[in-house]
Amino acid sequence: MLYNSVLIMLKTEYLKLEDLVDQNPPLDPGIRSLVKAMRILGYRTIGSCEGHIDDVHHPFPWVTVTDLFDDCDPKHDVLREKVNLFNQTSDVQWRLDWTGAIQPTEGAKSDEELKKLQASANTLAIFLSNE
Repeated sequence: MLYNSVLIMLKTEYLKLEDLVDQNPPLDPGIRSLVKAMRILGYRTIGSCEGHIDDVHHPFPWVTVTDLFDDCDPKHDVLREKVNLFNQTSDVQWRLDWTGAIQPTEGAKSDEELKKLQASANTLAIFLSNE
């Protein structure tokens, strides 16, 4: 039990690190913790964005994970199951799409809604890393 508590604490502290050393450009602050959670779980991330309210970017935070391209990989089912568990307790629903992206099921229409999605990305990150 103590081991699990220490492991959860270490994972949570890892999510608070300022940045990953191999990221250039640095990760967007609104998605950083979810990228780190994916790496804790052993996934290789290839793209991410915290989301933006403009005509160029997606209006939601997302992370693309290379392992999710292969629908037959058992890790895909495990992650989908964890996201579904998270969705049972969250106001913001998340999904894994066919491109390998983890993203909310709906986009934001305002800065306030986008901040809510970004906060949910952080909550999802902590949930996934503690599972």
